[in-house]
Amino acid sequence: MAVVTRDRCCKLCGSPLRSGAARVLLALRQKRGWTQGELAERSGICQSMLSRTERGQHALTLDDLTRLGKAFGMTAARLANKIVHETAGRPR
Repeated sequence: MAVVTRDRCCKLCGSPLRSGAARVLLALRQKRGWTQGELAERSGICQSMLSRTERGQHALTLDDLTRLGKAFGMTAARLANKIVHETAGRPR
């Protein structure tokens, strides 16, 4: 069985925004030194969904963006903007 990397999975799913969200969330979480469990507690989003999101397997909802933004100390709009800029900076 072939190993599917985060970027490869997102290409298979056809969503560059998922890939961008995965990179941004992972970077923000690691910058703070948080585990997925800690982010789950702070955001109210289950750890398994965070794991799928960081692997590019889950599309964030507006509610997810709001909860994650609050956990990271920013608005949902600012978090979404970071994701869009990360996505725009990558070749498709």
